[in-house]
Amino acid sequence: MTMSLKPAQLVLRCYAEPDEGSWFAMCIDLNLYARADSPEAVQTKLEEIIREYVTEALTDDRASVADLLPRPAPMTFRLRYHYIALHNRVCRVARNSARLFLESVPLIPAPTH
Repeated sequence: MTMSLKPAQLVLRCYAEPDEGSWFAMCIDLNLYARADSPEAVQTKLEEIIREYVTEALTDDRASVADLLPRPAPMTFRLRYHYIALHNRVCRVARNSARLFLESVPLIPAPTH
């Protein structure tokens, strides 16, 4: 099965925000999340989860890749992302407030037969 991605699909939209003493991060394009103690740690952890997920989808699960990439998060998380984007544009953003970040889809070489 051949799958082509548009350039916009190579960039994943993510956000991180404080949540009950820790940090929560969500990738709204793959419905993946992570928790950690700091904004830097949660972003690093989510990057690792994304890399593992995409690698698995493009190798071991490639027969189902069309169902796995993209895999949008539920509407509430996507709305939260856009709310944070709007809030950050309108208001001054404090150091420990919610933030957006983009991740690139980790590319792996095509398997050789």
